[in-house]
Amino acid sequence: MISPELRAQIRRCALLPREIRDVRMRIKFIVGRMERAIAEHQFEKARFYSDEERKERDNLRELQEKHPVDETTIVIVTREDIEEVARLRSATTVV
Repeated sequence: MISPELRAQIRRCALLPREIRDVRMRIKFIVGRMERAIAEHQFEKARFYSDEERKERDNLRELQEKHPVDETTIVIVTREDIEEVARLRSATTVV
C-alpha cells in the first residue's frame, strides 16, 4: 500500500504538463544511451546522443516558458524511489 505522503508526491508530479514529462523522460533515455556509448568507446554515437540531448533540453526550456509551473512544489517520484520506500518498509520490524 502506498503511503499518503508518497501518493501526494505522485499527484504533484502529475501536475506537470504531459509534454514536459515526456521530454524529461526522453532526456533521461538519451543520457543513458550517451553514457553507454561513451563507456563502450563509441564516440560518434555519443556525439549523436549529445546533440539529441541538447535539442531536447532546448525543447524543454521552450515548453517550460510556454507552461510555467512552480516546480519547487513538485517532486518527481521515480521507480527507484518507490522501490526504496518498499525496501525500507519491509525492513522495519513491528514491536
